[in-house]
Amino acid sequence: MRNDFQPLTALVRPVNLQTQAEPAQTVAVPCACAEAEEAALRSVRLFCAAVAEGVEAAIGELLNDIAADVLARELQLAPADITQVVERALSRYFSDDPLHVLVHPDDACELHCGFPVVKDPCLRAGDARLVLRCGTVDASLGVRLAALLQKFQA
Repeated sequence: MRNDFQPLTALVRPVNLQTQAEPAQTVAVPCACAEAEEAALRSVRLFCAAVAEGVEAAIGELLNDIAADVLARELQLAPADITQVVERALSRYFSDDPLHVLVHPDDACELHCGFPVVKDPCLRAGDARLVLRCGTVDASLGVRLAALLQKFQA
């Protein structure tokens, strides 16, 4: 270990306060430095815009993923109430003359809605389609979720 310790005062030069202050000098920035600075700022602005666009796009996808995950967990706890889904669709489209209701075969036995119920194995449990005189209303879970997410993203 070295014993040649030097105090800080030995390394620091005292400032002479008696001298007159020199006038501040303006330093001219060379043109190349100004151009480089402007180019760097332009790159930073473009990067910030790209990050903002990426975040905006990711938020939409993330919202869809979170909603699907939450819905999947909820459906594991309690299956979709097909009666409520069909009643809501019938009340909304009653004036369009409903003809019959299509549901998954497992849901058909528990549905009593006052209209003929048709078993459709192409539908998933909890999904329903309402056949009207002038068309069809899709009340499937995917369509309902998409409509809900569209409201949040608007």
